[in-house]
Amino acid sequence: MGFPVDGHIKEFAQQMKRSGFKCTTKNKKAGAWMFRGQFTGQDCDICVTFDKATSIVNSVMVYLPAETEKEAEVHIEKFDRMLAEKYPEASRNVRGLGRESHTEFGMPYGIISLWKSPASLERYRVAITYFDRINNTKKMETEKNDL
Repeated sequence: MGFPVDGHIKEFAQQMKRSGFKCTTKNKKAGAWMFRGQFTGQDCDICVTFDKATSIVNSVMVYLPAETEKEAEVHIEKFDRMLAEKYPEASRNVRGLGRESHTEFGMPYGIISLWKSPASLERYRVAITYFDRINNTKKMETEKNDL
């Protein structure tokens, strides 16, 4: 995306707008704002999640349009190759279960997750999720305290 997954949601939203994305939904209660725009030359929806108490961003999920399984596999292979080239130092974990596949690139400052899953009986969805390790860990600790 070209900028860190960090900071206050309002500041992050300004960066998204400068990058050509439009905010479509704001749900402070759920800790998520939705955006629409272009990512890697394709129309997509993006969900930005943040800590409800501090409004600090902790993850960004890019949802690419649903497509056939073959088209989804082509996108997954392309993004996998690009991420491996961009982050050669990242640890890489690949999993597959039935019709789903998941690849995770781990770095000291965050995790990038690339996955393909069925959106319906015939269509698939490709998603890329960026997790800020520090802010996401803080969010998880807060949620554990609620248990």
